[in-house]
Amino acid sequence: MSLLIPEIELGAEGPERTWARQPTGLDVGTSKCDIWPPEMAVDTHQLWIGGMYIGTLLYTWLNGTQVGTDEFGNRYYRSKNNDQRYGRERRWCLYKGASEASKVPPEWHAWLHHTVEVPLTEAAAQVLPWQTEHQPNLTGAAGAYRPRGHPYRGSKRAAATGDYEAWTPE
Repeated sequence: MSLLIPEIELGAEGPERTWARQPTGLDVGTSKCDIWPPEMAVDTHQLWIGGMYIGTLLYTWLNGTQVGTDEFGNRYYRSKNNDQRYGRERRWCLYKGASEASKVPPEWHAWLHHTVEVPLTEAAAQVLPWQTEHQPNLTGAAGAYRPRGHPYRGSKRAAATGDYEAWTPE
């Protein structure tokens, strides 16, 4: 993903805005930050667009105790010193990949929001036959649902069958 950045040029008739591609080294969607070892590779998107990612890592390292990991690779933490500053302990998640809250499965969501004291175990969170596997919100992603005839699916909308009659007010 490459972003376009505005540039102002002074032309014969005054300032003109043109759009230029962002330099490749700063391409926030694809480049990796090379100051980290490969096992700790961090998207520059998380460093710059994600806001306080480095601050969160530092806070987690100093003040957090890992409680567990879910099937998506998200890691869950609680405060080491049982910080009761706001009436209850602090709990948080470090997402694997892009920070997307819908990637948190229900059993961990309940723990994060203090609905349960301990995270649900594999046995307690057993899947019933009618349940489907948890998926993050795919809106806007390549895996999003697109019905037949959707332009992004690469097909054309089906022709009208003639059974529609337009309403006209009387």
